[in-house]
Amino acid sequence: MTKKKGGKVAKKEEERKKKLIMWIGISLVMVLILVGWIFNTKNVFNQSKNNSPNPDQFEWSRIKNELSQVINKTKENINQLKEDSIVQEARNELQTTDQKNKDEIFFKPLPLAEDNNEFSEEEILELKNKLE
Repeated sequence: MTKKKGGKVAKKEEERKKKLIMWIGISLVMVLILVGWIFNTKNVFNQSKNNSPNPDQFEWSRIKNELSQVINKTKENINQLKEDSIVQEARNELQTTDQKNKDEIFFKPLPLAEDNNEFSEEEILELKNKLE
Protein backbone atom coordinates (compact mmCIF):
# COMPACT_ATOMS: atom_id res chain seq x y z
CA MET A 1 0.00 0.00 0.00
CA THR A 2 2.83 2.41 0.58
CA LYS A 3 3.91 1.99 -3.00
CA LYS A 4 0.54 3.21 -4.26
CA LYS A 5 0.58 6.22 -2.00
CA GLY A 6 4.21 6.86 -2.82
CA GLY A 7 3.45 6.60 -6.54
CA LYS A 8 0.58 9.10 -6.27
CA VAL A 9 2.74 11.47 -4.26
CA ALA A 10 5.56 11.13 -6.79
CA LYS A 11 3.19 11.86 -9.69
CA LYS A 12 1.78 14.90 -7.91
CA GLU A 13 5.30 16.11 -7.14
CA GLU A 14 6.29 15.58 -10.78
CA GLU A 15 3.23 17.46 -12.02
CA ARG A 16 3.94 20.32 -9.60
CA LYS A 17 7.50 20.55 -10.92
CA LYS A 18 6.21 20.56 -14.53
CA LYS A 19 3.76 23.36 -13.73
CA LEU A 20 6.51 25.32 -11.99
CA ILE A 21 8.82 24.91 -14.99
CA MET A 22 5.97 25.93 -17.30
CA TRP A 23 5.25 29.09 -15.29
CA ILE A 24 8.94 29.97 -15.14
CA GLY A 25 9.21 29.52 -18.91
CA ILE A 26 6.12 31.63 -19.62
CA SER A 27 7.30 34.34 -17.23
CA LEU A 28 10.74 34.37 -18.85
CA VAL A 29 9.21 34.75 -22.34
CA MET A 30 6.97 37.57 -21.07
CA VAL A 31 9.94 39.38 -19.52
CA LEU A 32 11.95 39.02 -22.76
CA ILE A 33 9.06 40.42 -24.82
CA LEU A 34 8.61 43.30 -22.38
CA VAL A 35 12.33 44.18 -22.39
CA GLY A 36 12.42 44.02 -26.19
CA TRP A 37 9.35 46.23 -26.46
CA ILE A 38 10.78 48.82 -24.04
CA PHE A 39 14.13 48.84 -25.88
CA ASN A 40 12.37 49.22 -29.25
CA THR A 41 10.16 52.04 -27.93
CA LYS A 42 13.19 53.88 -26.55
CA ASN A 43 14.93 53.57 -29.93
CA VAL A 44 11.84 54.82 -31.80
CA PHE A 45 11.65 57.92 -29.59
CA ASN A 46 15.37 58.62 -29.96
CA GLN A 47 15.19 58.26 -33.74
CA SER A 48 12.21 60.58 -34.01
CA LYS A 49 14.06 63.25 -32.00
CA ASN A 50 17.26 62.97 -34.06
CA ASN A 51 15.71 62.85 -37.53
CA SER A 52 15.41 65.99 -39.60
CA PRO A 53 11.87 67.20 -40.35
CA ASN A 54 10.20 64.69 -42.59
CA PRO A 55 7.02 65.43 -44.56
CA ASP A 56 5.62 62.10 -43.40
CA GLN A 57 6.29 62.98 -39.77
CA PHE A 58 3.44 64.27 -37.64
CA GLU A 59 3.68 68.05 -37.28
CA TRP A 60 2.34 69.04 -33.86
CA SER A 61 2.92 72.76 -34.34
CA ARG A 62 0.91 72.87 -37.56
CA ILE A 63 -1.91 70.88 -35.99
CA LYS A 64 -1.86 73.17 -32.94
CA ASN A 65 -2.07 76.29 -35.15
CA GLU A 66 -4.92 74.88 -37.20
CA LEU A 67 -6.81 73.90 -34.06
CA SER A 68 -6.33 77.39 -32.62
CA GLN A 69 -7.68 78.91 -35.84
CA VAL A 70 -10.72 76.65 -35.78
CA ILE A 71 -11.41 77.49 -32.13
CA ASN A 72 -11.09 81.24 -32.81
CA LYS A 73 -13.39 80.99 -35.83
CA THR A 74 -15.92 79.05 -33.73
CA LYS A 75 -15.80 81.72 -31.01
CA GLU A 76 -16.38 84.44 -33.63
CA ASN A 77 -19.36 82.51 -35.01
CA ILE A 78 -20.81 82.06 -31.53
CA ASN A 79 -20.44 85.79 -30.83
CA GLN A 80 -22.07 86.59 -34.18
CA LEU A 81 -24.97 84.27 -33.35
CA LYS A 82 -25.39 85.95 -29.96
CA GLU A 83 -25.43 89.39 -31.63
CA ASP A 84 -27.92 88.18 -34.23
CA SER A 85 -30.20 86.74 -31.58
CA ILE A 86 -30.07 90.01 -29.59
CA VAL A 87 -30.92 91.99 -32.73
CA GLN A 88 -33.76 89.59 -33.55
CA GLU A 89 -35.13 89.89 -30.01
CA ALA A 90 -34.99 93.69 -30.27
CA ARG A 91 -36.80 93.56 -33.62
CA ASN A 92 -39.47 91.29 -32.20
CA GLU A 93 -39.93 93.54 -29.21
CA LEU A 94 -40.07 96.61 -31.44
CA GLN A 95 -42.65 94.98 -33.69
CA THR A 96 -44.71 93.99 -30.68
CA THR A 97 -44.47 97.50 -29.27
CA ASP A 98 -45.34 99.01 -32.67
CA GLN A 99 -48.33 96.71 -32.98
CA LYS A 100 -49.50 97.65 -29.49
CA ASN A 101 -49.13 101.34 -30.32
CA LYS A 102 -51.04 100.88 -33.57
CA ASP A 103 -53.74 98.95 -31.74
CA GLU A 104 -53.99 101.72 -29.17
CA ILE A 105 -54.25 104.35 -31.91
CA PHE A 106 -56.75 102.58 -34.16
CA PHE A 107 -58.93 100.89 -31.58
CA LYS A 108 -58.99 103.57 -28.94
CA PRO A 109 -61.92 105.93 -29.07
CA LEU A 110 -60.78 109.24 -30.40
CA PRO A 111 -61.00 112.13 -27.99
CA LEU A 112 -62.92 114.98 -29.46
CA ALA A 113 -62.32 118.62 -28.79
CA GLU A 114 -65.12 120.57 -27.21
CA ASP A 115 -65.48 123.07 -30.00
CA ASN A 116 -67.13 121.84 -33.19
CA ASN A 117 -66.00 118.21 -32.71
CA GLU A 118 -62.53 118.92 -34.04
CA PHE A 119 -59.21 117.69 -32.72
CA SER A 120 -56.99 120.02 -30.82
CA GLU A 121 -53.61 120.79 -32.24
CA GLU A 122 -51.90 118.84 -29.44
CA GLU A 123 -54.00 115.75 -30.09
CA ILE A 124 -53.19 115.88 -33.78
CA LEU A 125 -49.47 116.14 -33.05
CA GLU A 126 -49.69 113.28 -30.54
CA LEU A 127 -51.45 111.05 -33.05
CA LYS A 128 -49.00 112.00 -35.75
CA ASN A 129 -46.04 111.06 -33.50
CA LYS A 130 -47.62 107.74 -32.63
CA LEU A 131 -48.09 106.90 -36.30
CA GLU A 132 -44.49 107.69 -37.10
